[in-house]
Amino acid sequence: MPDLAVEVVSKNNPIYEVEQKIAHYRQVGVELVWVICPFSKTVQVYRLATGLTQEIYDLSRELTGEAVVPGFKLAVSKLF
Repeated sequence: MPDLAVEVVSKNNPIYEVEQKIAHYRQVGVELVWVICPFSKTVQVYRLATGLTQEIYDLSRELTGEAVVPGFKLAVSKLF
């Protein structure tokens, strides 16, 4: 399994399917999950260390790779 998983919510990939994937990622030990939501222009960040509790990043925030991808940074606004 990867240390970082990225999912994009779309009309062909509804949120309930993404939620199922997040649950699977938790079970197999994925450390960091980003769920990109184009409609709300947000990214939901889940961390295994916090039980995959969701934190929502809006256009004013910056994603980092944390310990998984050290040094990686991306402004959420660049995704949209």
